[in-house]
Amino acid sequence: MRLKVFTGTFMILGFAMLFGVPFVLSQRPGPGTPRKERVAYLQRLLYYSGVLVGSMVCAGVGSVLIVRNARADYRDETMQNMKLLVEGTLEDHRQKGHDGSATD
Repeated sequence: MRLKVFTGTFMILGFAMLFGVPFVLSQRPGPGTPRKERVAYLQRLLYYSGVLVGSMVCAGVGSVLIVRNARADYRDETMQNMKLLVEGTLEDHRQKGHDGSATD
């Protein structure tokens, strides 16, 4: 459950930031602005892009872990069902053998 919340949070954060990219890009300084302002814009853009990519990577890793856990759960459930089937079949054969109704 915590893994799904973790993944969902980072997916929502990533998509929200993705929709905010036009706003960040619209604050681009013009060609005549001082170097200090252009550097500040580039740093802000770099940090924003880094957080955006980081959140998407975290969401992707969380998705892979969710799929891995689900696959392991299904594998365990399949093995348990197979054991129940084999045990049930063996029990049916034992009952037929004790009833004397088995024909050889």
